Amino acid sequence: MPFEHQAKPGAAHMKHASERELWVAVILQATQDGLHDKQARDWFLPSRDFIQVCNLAGLDPEAVAERAADAFRRYDQAEADGVKFEIAVRAPGRRRGVATRPAVQYEHDGKSLPLSEWSRLTGIKAETIRTRMSFGRSFAEAIDPNYKRKPKTSTPGVVANLARGQGTGGGSVAQDRAEIEFSANPEKVLP
Repeated sequence: MPFEHQAKPGAAHMKHASERELWVAVILQATQDGLHDKQARDWFLPSRDFIQVCNLAGLDPEAVAERAADAFRRYDQAEADGVKFEIAVRAPGRRRGVATRPAVQYEHDGKSLPLSEWSRLTGIKAETIRTRMSFGRSFAEAIDPNYKRKPKTSTPGVVANLARGQGTGGGSVAQDRAEIEFSANPEKVLP
């Protein structure tokens, strides 16, 4: 087998995604160079450098060599036919043919549309609608153009889990005056 220096998947030298992307970019650039310069195609022949770069990119050297050879063959054919040929570069993380989950449909007034459509129809940003719903508003309230915020009822800086007038939150251990003792400070004595 010509690719005998392959590292195992998950090799220790594949540290960060950005590092991997760098090595993928090196392979892509070498492929693009090979389209126009037939001598540059020799880099894809089994060599220690080629295999190391593929391993750093987290790619199978044999598969990379096969795909590069296919790209070179298609480029040569396109050039012979007088057609322009370019390597299509996809955005990272977006694979062709990978199914994405369908957009959530929201129902209101007999219509069932995705949030992006409701946003377009109402003129309210989708993120604003999401935020309103995250604060407990219904979808109908969230897309209402006359939406008004609920007034703040709390005092700034005061945190309470009880409604006004329902006590201090101390329960059965509530005291009239502060008599708190901390066992970590035995040298302090109460007055």
